[in-house]
Amino acid sequence: MNASRVVLSLTEQIFASGFNFLLFLCVARLLSGEELGIFTAIFSLNQSFSFFLFGLVLFPLSSASGADTPKQIGIALVLLVILLLGFALLAPLTTYAFDSLKDQASLQLWVLSVSFFAGQCCYEVGRWLCIRLHSVLAALPVTLFRFTSFFTALYLLSYWQLNAGHVIVLQTCISLIAVGFYVWLLRGFRDKIVWVLPDRATFKHLATFGNSVVSFVANFIVVSLVDRGLGGGGLAAFQAIRSATNPIGLVSQVLDNHFSAEFSRSGQRMSFHRHILLVAVSGAILLFLLSFIFAREITELLFAGRFSEYWILVPLLLLASLCHALTRPVFVSWRVSNSTKSLNTYSFLILIVVMPVLLITGLTGHSYVMIGVFALLPMNALLIEFLRYPAENRRLTQSKP
Repeated sequence: MNASRVVLSLTEQIFASGFNFLLFLCVARLLSGEELGIFTAIFSLNQSFSFFLFGLVLFPLSSASGADTPKQIGIALVLLVILLLGFALLAPLTTYAFDSLKDQASLQLWVLSVSFFAGQCCYEVGRWLCIRLHSVLAALPVTLFRFTSFFTALYLLSYWQLNAGHVIVLQTCISLIAVGFYVWLLRGFRDKIVWVLPDRATFKHLATFGNSVVSFVANFIVVSLVDRGLGGGGLAAFQAIRSATNPIGLVSQVLDNHFSAEFSRSGQRMSFHRHILLVAVSGAILLFLLSFIFAREITELLFAGRFSEYWILVPLLLLASLCHALTRPVFVSWRVSNSTKSLNTYSFLILIVVMPVLLITGLTGHSYVMIGVFALLPMNALLIEFLRYPAENRRLTQSKP
C-alpha cells in the first residue's frame, strides 16, 4: 500500500475505532449505576455475537479473491441474514447469563438487543463492503458522519435524564442512516455481488467459522463471569477500560479490514521483518509496564474516578489489546492464504486447553486471573505459526551476518 492509502486507512479507522472509546467515556458519566449496568450487559451480549459477524461475513468480505469473488461476497451477505435471525432467536436465552439483565427480561429488552445488534451488523457490513468494492475514500465521509452525528446528538440529549434504552435507540438510528449512505455509494457495484445460497464455496467462510465459535464462547464466558464475579459495576469497568484500549486495537483493525482488502485485490502477501517485530514487541512491553505504574491515574483521568477500584483491569486489558495487535499479521496471513489448517489448530487449542482454564478460574471467583488468561489468548497463534513453519520463522528471528 502506498503512503496515501495508509494515511486514509488510518484516518478512517481512527474514527471507526474511536467510536466505542468515546462512547464509554460518555455513558460512564451520563448513565446511573443501574442503567450503565444494563447498557454494558446488552453491549457485551452483542459484542460476543459480533465474533460470528467477523468470522462469517466481514473477514470473508475483506479477503474474497479470485474469479468467484462476487459469489463469495453474496454468500457472506446471505450468512448475515442467517446470523441476524439466529441472534433474534437466541437473545432471550443468552440474556439470562448476565446477572445485570435477569430482572430486566422483557419484550422491550429483546427488541432493544435485536435492533442494536442488527443496526451494528448492517453498518459494519456496509462499511467493509464499501472499502472492499469502492474505496476507503468513499467510506471515510460516512464514518465521519456517524461519529459526529451520534456524539452531537448525545451531547444535546445529555441535558435530559438518559437511560440505557435512549443511548441504544440513538446509536441504532444513526447506524441505519449510515447504512443508507453505504447503499447509495454501492449502487454501481451491484454486478460485483452474486446472491447465492451457501454451497461448496462456503468452505472458505467456514475456515474462519471455527475460530469465530471459539472467540464467541471465550468472550461470552468472560463477560458473563465478570458480571457474576465483579458485578454490574465490574462489567461496566471491564468494557469501558477495554474500549479505552481501542487506540492500540487500531493497528489490528487496519490490518483486518483495509490491508486484507488491499492484499485480496492486488494478490500480494504479508511479509514479516525482524526489526519491525523487535520494535513492536519492545514497545508492547514498555506500554504494559507503564500501564501498571499509571493505572489509577488513567482511570481517574478517563472515567472521573468512577472505576478506580478496578484499576488492575487497565494493564490486563491493555495486554489483551497488545496481544491482539501483535498477532493480527498472523491471522491476516492465514485468511488471505486460506490456511484452514492453522485456523482450525488454533480453535482446537483454545477449545481444549484454554477454555477449561477460563471456566475454572471464573467460577471459583478468580476473575482477574481469568481476564489475564483471556488477554493472552491470541498469543497461541504465534505458537502455532512458529511450530508449523520453524525454518521460515527461524530466519525471521536470526540476525543477518
